[in-house]
Amino acid sequence: MSQSLSGQIRKIRKNENDPSYSVRLALFQNLFDQVHQLTGRNSKSFNQYEMEYYRDLDKSWKTISNNQVLKSLEKSRLIFLGDFHAVSQSQRTHLRLLRSIKNLNRTGLFLECFEVQSQIFLDQYFEGLIDLNDLFEKSKWKTNWGSDFDSYSRILEWAKNNRVKIFAVNLKKDQSLRLRDIYSAKKIKYWIDKKKLQKAIVIFGDLHI
Repeated sequence: MSQSLSGQIRKIRKNENDPSYSVRLALFQNLFDQVHQLTGRNSKSFNQYEMEYYRDLDKSWKTISNNQVLKSLEKSRLIFLGDFHAVSQSQRTHLRLLRSIKNLNRTGLFLECFEVQSQIFLDQYFEGLIDLNDLFEKSKWKTNWGSDFDSYSRILEWAKNNRVKIFAVNLKKDQSLRLRDIYSAKKIKYWIDKKKLQKAIVIFGDLHI
């Protein structure tokens, strides 16, 4: 794994007097192990990308209450949910937040986990022409994404049941992370403008923030 992830563990260990220290360290190391099993060794470019992310993140942040989070979700036009792909609890958290949003009028859900070529299959699923098993196969989920499909399927079901349009906005994995970021941002703006969306919910890897 990258040096920056190891650095994060060292940072947590510096705060051993924090009451949440043992829980935070256990969770982080569990995440570390899961990501390592799925991805193996990172490339030099990925490590650099990740280090820049942690450098930007290393600042003072303000803690807000759950009620403040929920109020912000309700009034915000753009909601970015940072995803830890290999950790199913991350997707469960997204789902809890999504279920808390009351006003879903003209809302779109933008997902990194589907490449743009799969938009036709997302549309078919949304209209009830295929089921989740078909979507899994047709989108080549296991090859193109690889994380646990069941964790994401609950989000897809929520979107379909609430008539929240689903958009695929990712490029193929063989493209650089920076190129994928630029492309996805343009794609999100395109669909917001084309569909005249009032709210856009984006679920992307936390490194892309």
